[in-house]
Amino acid sequence: SDDDLAADGILKANLAKIYELSNIVQAAGNKMSEELDESSINEYYKNNYVCAKHILLLTQDQTTGAPLEDKEKAQVKKKADDILKKLKKGENFDTLMSEYSEDPGSKANPNGYVFTKGEMVSEFEKTAFELEEGKISDIIETQYGYHIIKKETLPEITDDLKKTIASAFVNEKLSEIASGVTVQMHTTLADIYDEIDTIIPSVENPCIIKNSPKINKIKNVIDKIINCNLFLCSCS
Repeated sequence: SDDDLAADGILKANLAKIYELSNIVQAAGNKMSEELDESSINEYYKNNYVCAKHILLLTQDQTTGAPLEDKEKAQVKKKADDILKKLKKGENFDTLMSEYSEDPGSKANPNGYVFTKGEMVSEFEKTAFELEEGKISDIIETQYGYHIIKKETLPEITDDLKKTIASAFVNEKLSEIASGVTVQMHTTLADIYDEIDTIIPSVENPCIIKNSPKINKIKNVIDKIINCNLFLCSCS
């Protein structure tokens, strides 16, 4: 019909613009990946990662994972207070961690966990990032139990972590670019919808045309392009 032809014309006139905006994001990602050097990766590592070890006393049943009763939890808290007192008197953190910590992961990570934001429970993460290197925290409570955290110097970056950081660095920059590009895409999409809608009042049965497969197909194509752009960072 004439209306379908008009809708096709609107799509062809604007589709190239939307693809061009989408390609901006992909091209930027490729360029950044090529230009990312060792110093940029090390700087990102230094500014976005921390190393921390901790003494964890669980407030969960180690078999069932159920929270301890208040009386039992109070006993755990007293034990944590006693450990903190020993640390403040100068006792060795690693020795006390080996003796008291109930975190099974500590054995596999005796030099501490290296992590970035979003990888640990929020209370643990916040404390670790705020501590000065070599300093010990007060008792921090999380859903797992009571922690005493010591911030360590970041170790030399591993090759595997370099790859992770390179991807994270590029994705962070791409997110900034994609955000602006997506706004432009939605503006273009709104304009296209407006143009499509202008043909609808000219027909006898506008509801039929508005919901026709042709019109809906055009809108779906545009939506998919925008959604692809939104997820380019995670797909690249």
